[in-house]
Amino acid sequence: PYWQKQLEEVIDMYDPDIIWFDVWLNMIPERYRQEFCAYYLNHAKAEGKEVIIAHKKDDLPLDVSILDIEQGGKKDVSERVWLTDITLSDQSWSYVKGQTYKDPKLVIRNFIDVISKNGIVLLNISPRADGSIPAEQVAVLEEMGAWLKKYGEAIYNTRPRLEYGFGSAKAEDNKYGGQTATVEYGPGDVRFTESKDKKSIYVFFLGAPEQGKKIDLKSLSRINFPPASAVKRAVVMGSGTELDFAFNDLEHYIILPSEAMDETATVVKLEME
Repeated sequence: PYWQKQLEEVIDMYDPDIIWFDVWLNMIPERYRQEFCAYYLNHAKAEGKEVIIAHKKDDLPLDVSILDIEQGGKKDVSERVWLTDITLSDQSWSYVKGQTYKDPKLVIRNFIDVISKNGIVLLNISPRADGSIPAEQVAVLEEMGAWLKKYGEAIYNTRPRLEYGFGSAKAEDNKYGGQTATVEYGPGDVRFTESKDKKSIYVFFLGAPEQGKKIDLKSLSRINFPPASAVKRAVVMGSGTELDFAFNDLEHYIILPSEAMDETATVVKLEME
């Protein structure tokens, strides 16, 4: 069919790393969807590369693709990796006159929430017709880049924990499933990631927490804290300030420093024995 031949042309000519489908893929007969998946995955195997097929709702089996939740995210940690596609713009996926944009802090905090739940963010920008990116969008991307340059260790090549974190932010239901991508998080909302080698746990405060505050992290010890892996050091990323802490059978806390912290999201690194 024409649909399948178009996809094969894209695969053969451009060797894409990801093929992303929007809704209504279920309208394509199952046989053709199966043949497409086989063609793309076999092509990738022959090229010696890993590729991704992204689908909406129940349009493809999770054995061959990952779920994409538009403009939103999961409410809890997912065993399988998933994807969300979100816009910088408030109005449109493409450029429109009078466009307004999300606050970079909101985008970054919702991004951290996605990562803590085993998700990936596919971020949409909207160039003008001549290919130029509006200055307002560049400003958001630069702020995200600056934050990631400072705290990227806590994001890249990390893994989610069995619990994503805790907090009191209210997440509205998203019409595409899960929650929206515009949750108003604050410093009382905490998220976790863990290094691939399990030697570091990263604690994100989605804002600037109160200086000198004692933070109870009982959930960290409740979730698989290996007995042989005691915390040997707690440090604020960026400043390098070391924190007082306790992780034992009775207490599980860190004490934040008496200094200003990151207004977007503060990250504490727990180094394990």
